[in-house]
Amino acid sequence: MVAHERSMMGSSSPSFLQRDGHEALFELARALWSLEGVGSMLGPVWLASAGVEWGQSSTLPAKMRELYRKVVNSHTLANGSAAVLQVHTSFLPRGPEGAEWVFAARGMLRAWELQHPGYEAMLTGPACEAAD
Repeated sequence: MVAHERSMMGSSSPSFLQRDGHEALFELARALWSLEGVGSMLGPVWLASAGVEWGQSSTLPAKMRELYRKVVNSHTLANGSAAVLQVHTSFLPRGPEGAEWVFAARGMLRAWELQHPGYEAMLTGPACEAAD
């Protein structure tokens, strides 16, 4: 899943590296986590099976803090205008559950975008190809 600011189109939103942007992305991650079939996620607001709220990274154990820093650096643009959240499902993406999951996830993305008009989010990957 990729989320980015719509600022390229004239609106301005907080960077995902700032509190408001992080909290917006965390809200989306929590919603996706609630979908049946999500096994783990990895991104600037989530490490495997647990979310990372704003400010929580400083309380992580040293090795986890270092891992988290690397994930943030590899999953967020340097200016914070876009972020990637890897969503790993417990089923094969091109399998019978893939398309149904994509449609449910896209509904969540649309609802999130309505609540956060400065951002846009999209799914990519084999499950999307199978659904489309």
